[in-house]
Amino acid sequence: MNNTKKTVCIIVGLAILLLSVGLISSFAAGEPAYALDGCTVETGGSFSMTVKIKDNPGLISLNLDVEYDGKVLKLESVENLGLLSGFTNPAPEISSPYTLRWSDSLGVDNSKSGDIVKLNFKVLSSTDTDTTVRIIHNNAFSSNGDGKNIAFKNAEAKVSVRTKYTVTFYGEDGSTVISSAKYFPGETLVLPEDPVKANDENSKYSFDKWSPELVTAVNASASYTASFTETPLSDDASLESLTVDGVTLAPTFDPDTLEYTASVEYGISSLEVACIASSEFSSVTLEGTELSVGENTLKVTVTAEKGNTRVYTLKVTRQRDPSYVESSDALFESLIPSHGVLTPAFDSNCKSYLLYVENASESVSFVCTPRNDKIRDISDSSEHILTSDRTEITLFCVAENGDRVEYTLTVVRLPRFEGEIPEFVIGAPPKGDDSKENEGKDPSTGNSGNNNDGNSEKNEKNDVEGKTDKVADHSKTAVIVIIAVAALLAAASVIGIVLLVISGKKKAEANK
Repeated sequence: MNNTKKTVCIIVGLAILLLSVGLISSFAAGEPAYALDGCTVETGGSFSMTVKIKDNPGLISLNLDVEYDGKVLKLESVENLGLLSGFTNPAPEISSPYTLRWSDSLGVDNSKSGDIVKLNFKVLSSTDTDTTVRIIHNNAFSSNGDGKNIAFKNAEAKVSVRTKYTVTFYGEDGSTVISSAKYFPGETLVLPEDPVKANDENSKYSFDKWSPELVTAVNASASYTASFTETPLSDDASLESLTVDGVTLAPTFDPDTLEYTASVEYGISSLEVACIASSEFSSVTLEGTELSVGENTLKVTVTAEKGNTRVYTLKVTRQRDPSYVESSDALFESLIPSHGVLTPAFDSNCKSYLLYVENASESVSFVCTPRNDKIRDISDSSEHILTSDRTEITLFCVAENGDRVEYTLTVVRLPRFEGEIPEFVIGAPPKGDDSKENEGKDPSTGNSGNNNDGNSEKNEKNDVEGKTDKVADHSKTAVIVIIAVAALLAAASVIGIVLLVISGKKKAEANK
């Protein structure tokens, strides 16, 4: 008896289990169906709708019709989306209902779900209306690989045709368009970014509001104009505070005091400055925060909103390195006159020179280059006026430690030469002493010994030639004399120059 009850219970339990599995499987599979989303479109506009299939059990062919109101909508084209294979191009003339087909008899069951086709419509209606687009399944032409017809649930979607309203936003002038958009009735108005109006020389402008008053939901076409608030620009270019880390200002900071002094140790090579402008609309710039040894200038420039500026100046003296030794080198590296001949040749350790210039020279200048770049002062390159034939000029250089070196130059204008340079006539060159050329000639006449009885014309010619030779000899003598005189004059000039040099050196030694 007990065994019988156990058997019955087991059978009942198995039955319940099988029933549950069947129900779960049935619910999980779902019903093959089409899906189509509704939309709101503008009168006279164009739009697209996508047809989907879901819970596809497996197909090798599918057939459906697209139904719509041809007075409101026009189906302009369809686009196969490639989910199913074997798409057949529909009829070229489109009207409702419009049949679409997919057939692939050689393929395997396609069980993909998703988007199968996109429908592209144009709205014919110029008034607000509602219409419906339907997808009707043709069961007889839709099957799986076993030849079994597959049923899909039809779908439909509402298309609301509505007139769109135009909303435009204008600038302050009422004509410059900032933005413009169209809205369906009841849509939420989207505002553009706040417009900007540039400042002028006296005022700044901030956006205030749109006029007339804005609405939340659009129910009619509208336009709005921007308005701005005008605020005078600030001309306050003063500082509220100025502090320099580790530095004491003299005098104590005051917004109306523009110049200050301070001193820092050698170890401080830069300044940390904190300053606050009196006006929140002013800007502040710093210049000269890096310090070198000696006096430095720190400038704090405050630019007011209106554009005017105020400069606070801080003279900061950075002390010298305690271990630093100032240079005593005040010698010239080079001394170059603008013209003339310097004697002797320049040497840094020689302090006296003669400079010979042309008699017509009225002034002279010098380029002086120090041997050490750490100097306090040096002669400039300005012109020195020559007041006489001998003019003394002193050039100087002051070393870093204050030592001064002077170079003395005596500028001598050479004597003026008056008169014309004589012209020299050079005679004919002497005849050659070739023995072959004179062979057989009479030494007294120059004639050949074989022509003693020659005619008188030849003798006269020889006499002329003899006279020419004598003239040439006299010319040679004159040239030699002239050259000798010129040499004597040159020697006298050299002696004069040497005496002047000696005189200059003696004077320079006396100055030392």
